Amino acid sequence: MIHPEHFEEYRPDVLRTLLECPGFQVEAAYGIREMPQTAASGRFDYQDFWRGPAISRNLEASYIQYYACIKP
Repeated sequence: MIHPEHFEEYRPDVLRTLLECPGFQVEAAYGIREMPQTAASGRFDYQDFWRGPAISRNLEASYIQYYACIKP
């Protein structure tokens, strides 16, 4: 999804790789504010801030990605 004010957005697989390359171990990954209509249509829909769940395992359809990491 593309937010009109973002200059760059990372897909979950790319961001996870960027975290793991320097040695971080991802313990958990969550999406913050799932955006179902935006994900389905490919067009940013501000109403999604009230539609989708606040915390989700669906990182692909979420507005923000959260990774809990450790450095072993």
